Amino acid sequence: MLPRRFRLTAARDFQFIYKTGQRRASHYFLLRLSRGPSQATRIAVVVSTKVSKRAVVRNRLKRHVRAVVGQLLPTLPTGLDIIITVRQVVSDSQAWPAFREELRNLLAPPFFG
Repeated sequence: MLPRRFRLTAARDFQFIYKTGQRRASHYFLLRLSRGPSQATRIAVVVSTKVSKRAVVRNRLKRHVRAVVGQLLPTLPTGLDIIITVRQVVSDSQAWPAFREELRNLLAPPFFG
């Protein structure tokens, strides 16, 4: 689990990022990035019921994404607000390394340009 200061939770922050943030897309993920008001990089992970109707699957996906993000957090620049939306379920366990690598590539700089 990410420490509280690194979590994006307020609805107004989500609305601001959806409206003004930049997008990065890949096969499994959609990232929305924006400069935030806080010094810490804040992150939210979103998994829709369109991805899976089962809460167990959605929560497992969120935990996996947060684990990767937690490892990458020290390398991310400060002051970013990031919403990570999972687009597709990874049901095959052999696809997990590609899933993780794709997330690492999306979270690699440059963020704005």
